[in-house]
Amino acid sequence: MNRQGRCTLSPGYFFIVCTLLLVIVIAVHTLWGLEGISQTEFFSDIFMPGSPTKHLSIEQFIFKDIRIPRTIAGLIAGFAFSIAGVLCQGVFQNDLASPSVLGISSGAAFFVILAYVFNFISRSWFFLPFVAFLGALSSLLSLSYFFLSRGRVSMKELLLVGFAISTIFSAGASLGLRHLIPSPIKAGEALSWLLGDISIRPLPMVVAYLPIVILLLIAAISFSRSMDTLSLGDDVAQSLGFEIKGLRIKLIALICLLEATGLSLAGVVPFIGLIVPHIARSFIGPKHRNLIFASGMLGSILLLCADLVGRTVNPPQQIELGVIFSFIGAPFFIYLVLRNRRTW
Repeated sequence: MNRQGRCTLSPGYFFIVCTLLLVIVIAVHTLWGLEGISQTEFFSDIFMPGSPTKHLSIEQFIFKDIRIPRTIAGLIAGFAFSIAGVLCQGVFQNDLASPSVLGISSGAAFFVILAYVFNFISRSWFFLPFVAFLGALSSLLSLSYFFLSRGRVSMKELLLVGFAISTIFSAGASLGLRHLIPSPIKAGEALSWLLGDISIRPLPMVVAYLPIVILLLIAAISFSRSMDTLSLGDDVAQSLGFEIKGLRIKLIALICLLEATGLSLAGVVPFIGLIVPHIARSFIGPKHRNLIFASGMLGSILLLCADLVGRTVNPPQQIELGVIFSFIGAPFFIYLVLRNRRTW
């Protein structure tokens, strides 16, 4: 227990516990409801998901072509969303900052809906992360312009501007979804993506994102010392030789890349980038080198657990990830607002 009353653990112990939890969650998420899958098949398909298949049973087909891509997509998306949330809170020096609260997810969603309107998505799945990145960047640049032009802004100002940006982009996305997408099938795909879904993702697409998220993780960790210094305040960071504007621009680009990666695989999943950094910080403290990796692991665990709940509560129907995280995240957000209202 530290001076602030938080129960902090040693990073090594925490990562061991998280690794064990992650292995258990992966196994349960992948195998739940399936019978006749041997341990050899499970581990070979997890670590060699592209291995050839012959004479598959129905359950083996579901395991290899649906469950494995779904699990890998959840791992990557949870990692990316959570790290984006850590960086977002660091850039804006605000515990309530997250991609969903500040309208970054809504900006990406609006651009993706535009891509559906103009039929770009059907040409190649490579368009999806590119379009999501542009949308996230446009939203974050709008918010950053307000933030940088005024210096340090209050929590109330940040939330109100983020809410306004989110409302504008959400209205545009709703208009495109309801009236402009020409195909009902494409409209259904877009709606599923907006609600958060990892159920149907091609295995080559999912595997292609693995090196991307690893590179983004390395990039995020490389900024950990700068983030620690930035958390002390702009004046302290500048006195130590950091170029604040340039640092924030680089971090903004990294946040957009991480958010686009998660959005491409899982659609819009609100509040995960808000919840997970707070949980991780309460266990291992604010040091960003540990916090980034811990948040990524916890985000993967939480997203896979939410997806497992969503597909088992009312089978064969499934509850989308966005719905589940809205039920979890909205009360958590209200709690944070009430806890920090004295600083307004």
